[in-house]
Amino acid sequence: PENLMDVVARANATRAQASELSDRAQHLTASAARSLIVDLGMTVRDAAQLLGVSHQRVHQLVHQDQARSA
Repeated sequence: PENLMDVVARANATRAQASELSDRAQHLTASAARSLIVDLGMTVRDAAQLLGVSHQRVHQLVHQDQARSA
């Protein structure tokens, strides 16, 4: 049915938007983590608390970002 195809199309478009937003959020989180730790001298745990992620995730993001810069 036509209305079902519209729902499917909207679902696909929304999923694509969600993926783009997720990628953007990850990039911004990595950038913020690096700034908090490198520029401000904050601990990984403190940065994690501010960003709402685990300290392990902050460590990953900072080291991923550093590896890309090298």
